[in-house]
Amino acid sequence: MDSEKLKTSLEKSRSQALKELQNLRGEIEQINDEIHWLNNAPLPLDDALVNIDRFIKNYSDASSVEQFFHERKIASPGVFDTKVDFDRMIIDPSGSERIINAAANVADVLIPIFGDTMRRHLHDMAKREASNIESGPPLAERPQLKADLLKRRYALEVEEEALICATEDLGMAGFYRRSDVNPEVVLMMEVEDEPVKANV
Repeated sequence: MDSEKLKTSLEKSRSQALKELQNLRGEIEQINDEIHWLNNAPLPLDDALVNIDRFIKNYSDASSVEQFFHERKIASPGVFDTKVDFDRMIIDPSGSERIINAAANVADVLIPIFGDTMRRHLHDMAKREASNIESGPPLAERPQLKADLLKRRYALEVEEEALICATEDLGMAGFYRRSDVNPEVVLMMEVEDEPVKANV
């Protein structure tokens, strides 16, 4: 084979390898998008209702009624005491503090008194809202779905690294690793390649 034909053959092989690398990375990116969606997708209605029930249960402690059994004020929060969370404060030049944002949590007050009513109301709201939400799979199914996606991504990353190693051995330029390359895969391929090079 003359030099021109050899050059053409190598360029063709390089173009094919680059195309294969791009395809692999496209599949990896698609799986990354699926994992991101799985991690952040809204829950289906059944899971949302479970969360509402848990929320109501967590705030249903009626111990604050204890205050009515004492003539003096007791240390525990009263029935109508609520928490106020300050998100951020700044200090002005005079040295005094100014509140930028604050939020009062009235669940401590409303739920112990109107728990069943609040639960029914929140359930009704969730059922109406469910038709407007594109929910993901049930919460119980997500760990296995994510494990399957990670397994598929790992197999693609092994293919990707094997292709890059092969092009490096052939002296082809332009086959770079991704900035977010899986270091575990790179190390694995290096370890597997060492005995081969030692026997050459």
